[in-house]
Amino acid sequence: FTQGDYRDGVIHIYTFVSKGELTNILAHELGHALDIEHVEGTASVMYYLMEDQPTPPALSDADKDGFIAACGEPESFGTRVRTLINKYL
Repeated sequence: FTQGDYRDGVIHIYTFVSKGELTNILAHELGHALDIEHVEGTASVMYYLMEDQPTPPALSDADKDGFIAACGEPESFGTRVRTLINKYL
């Protein structure tokens, strides 16, 4: 059974027992919406089972690596500012 899933651009929530669990399920499914796959580590937001995730959700190193793999390296603030300046000047 599944507590939630992400299909066709929509997050579906099926069951939860507390606000904290709902928050963790939403964080996990948002990860899938960002194209992040499941990762190892029972405390990871993107672990395939809801087991030892902290409440509120906190990203593990495996979660962060999954984000970078799916979305690319984060840009520094300075890089983003320079990009905006170059775009509009």
